[in-house]
Amino acid sequence: DVSTPEGKAYWEQVVQSGNYTLKYFPTPLDNCTEGFKERPDYCRMNTYNWSAIESVFFKFGNIDINYTASTSDVHDLFTNWNSMNPDIFDYLEDAKSNDIYQLNNPQVPVTLVYGSHLNTPQGGKYYYDVKEAIENDQHGFPNETTWTSGDGTVPTSFSLIPAFKWAWEFNNKGADGAKPVKFVEYCATHNQRGTVYDVQDPSKPFEVNSVEYIGLDCDCLDRTDGSADDGSDCSHGSYPSDL
Repeated sequence: DVSTPEGKAYWEQVVQSGNYTLKYFPTPLDNCTEGFKERPDYCRMNTYNWSAIESVFFKFGNIDINYTASTSDVHDLFTNWNSMNPDIFDYLEDAKSNDIYQLNNPQVPVTLVYGSHLNTPQGGKYYYDVKEAIENDQHGFPNETTWTSGDGTVPTSFSLIPAFKWAWEFNNKGADGAKPVKFVEYCATHNQRGTVYDVQDPSKPFEVNSVEYIGLDCDCLDRTDGSADDGSDCSHGSYPSDL
């Protein structure tokens, strides 16, 4: 934790040694945002292994079940607890049969816009029979919610996964036709430069040549009184109107 003296000293040593990966990303010694209530200002990626984290927990009667975000658990979760359109299984099978889950390289430059300034649901714990509640036309709200960083809807870790893969494939020539990726963080102050293009020659098509982190300004924040903002006006649904 870079907010502690020990954490800051550790990262200073790491940065000085140069012994770290994803160097196109700012380090925790840099500030990426300013004045949010739900996010510290220092830069962070908020990534972790979703398959090792409890996402959904059911406990009622003799039932005590844990689900993670692994492929097998997601399938079981939709099989046993799905209250949505049954076509969801077609989507799951389509993703598997067409190798969508492998995130094959798109072979075009990618600009990924994401957020990390809002508390976003990571998982839920249910201490009652959700099926019974739904059958009685009640919404199945969790009794407890665990939170992570995101844009209020999509966790940052989910957003970054494909871009990390494609960026690695471009930098390491790990896939045919791989192109650069720009990581654009919504409502971020670090490396704001107003464009994702590396070369802007009016006589030629603009070019994207490198993997890079870019901070994106946003018009949705209200800081006229100088106080910290909860960022709720800059949620997932605000992207289209703000961009």
